[in-house]
Amino acid sequence: KPEKVSQKDIFANDYPDLALLRVNISKHPCVYLDGDFQVRDEFYSFGYTSDQPKGEGATVDCEGTYDEDYHLIKLKMGQIQQGASGSPLLSSRTERVCGMIQMSRDTESDRGGFAFPIESVNSFFPGILEINKRFHDRDKRWEDASAHQACRFHCSCLICKARHCC
Repeated sequence: KPEKVSQKDIFANDYPDLALLRVNISKHPCVYLDGDFQVRDEFYSFGYTSDQPKGEGATVDCEGTYDEDYHLIKLKMGQIQQGASGSPLLSSRTERVCGMIQMSRDTESDRGGFAFPIESVNSFFPGILEINKRFHDRDKRWEDASAHQACRFHCSCLICKARHCC
């Protein structure tokens, strides 16, 4: 049963459109945050867009960084749809969330978009990366799922199948 979230549990910034919610849910996993990204990294994002309110995925590549008022990750070779803002940006290399989608460069083509780096989120919500790391030091579900997925993708050997890790 969903619980009402009170105003005192919301911490927000108008720009760059960030909010941090505190919820009282025990034993709930969370994504692993890591600010590591590089040019040519491949990313995956999943969000609830205007065209697909039930959700849709997108793949994009890191083209570099873009600096205006805030340091942004510049994305290419993927279509970022209207409404994808706030969606997590998962690095295929690190298997961790390195950013949040901010905007599209063109919603009608695969020109990509921009994402707000997780390292910058820490500047608005100091300590969030350390809190996240401490959580994952105790809770290994993200690492276990990541290792299992990597094994299933890369390995079809009989040893792994016998160990039931694939």
